[in-house]
Amino acid sequence: MSLPDPVKSQAIRLRGRLAVCGMAAALALVSACTVRPLYSNQPLSPGSQLSASAELASISIKPVNTRYAQQVRNNLI
Repeated sequence: MSLPDPVKSQAIRLRGRLAVCGMAAALALVSACTVRPLYSNQPLSPGSQLSASAELASISIKPVNTRYAQQVRNNLI
């Protein structure tokens, strides 16, 4: 029986540490994500006083004049 190669075991340990750090970073990023219903009574942003439906109702889009703009609009609808 031979002893394990110390260089190889250090590389394996380093790879394991990097994997754990990567998973911790990914978990921290994912935990910051929040999902809120679009049509709720709560405000979309924390400082806002308007509800989500009121903010969405305030959006207005100007009519288009060119054929290209009409095609883009029709593809989006």
